[in-house]
Amino acid sequence: MQELFSESLFEQIETIARLGVYQTDLVRQRWTGSRNFVRLFGLEEKPEYTIEEFQSLVHPEDLDPVMDYFQHCLAHKDEFNMDYRCIVDGRTMHVESRTRIYRNNEGTPVGLIGIKRDISHLQQAEHHLKAAFEAAPNGMILVNRKREIVLLNRQIEEIFGYARDELLGTKLDVLVPEEFKEGHSDD
Repeated sequence: MQELFSESLFEQIETIARLGVYQTDLVRQRWTGSRNFVRLFGLEEKPEYTIEEFQSLVHPEDLDPVMDYFQHCLAHKDEFNMDYRCIVDGRTMHVESRTRIYRNNEGTPVGLIGIKRDISHLQQAEHHLKAAFEAAPNGMILVNRKREIVLLNRQIEEIFGYARDELLGTKLDVLVPEEFKEGHSDD
């Protein structure tokens, strides 16, 4: 039987999960990535990379928001968790980044360890679901646990006479006639 945490098993798990693991030395401004990380991002395999080498992969429209939030996390948090886009071999890849920030005794950030995961397939599935939702011949509404409207199709706009922007984030109860609210209220 193979050792539980052998390198080849770890690589297989990374491949199955569509992720790569990385570690960053913030003092030296250098990082290393697992083999799957390097493959995932189409990088040339080498012992370490510069911060700029990874930044060059981030989609130009996402770079400023990613860097702004990263700087905010370095100053105020112990984690950096964000979804954004990268350009890999000429195609757009949607990335989920989950990172732990390590600090020295003075509280200065000195290192990172984390994962970056290719979630392009999830983004594509979400896009198809939203397209099907929008094309449905009947009015459809999706609410969260607080009964706030998070998604609606154009048929709902036509049925109720509200613009989409007016309904998103509001309680579902706004669409229920007064005489029926007792059975639909979350109170």
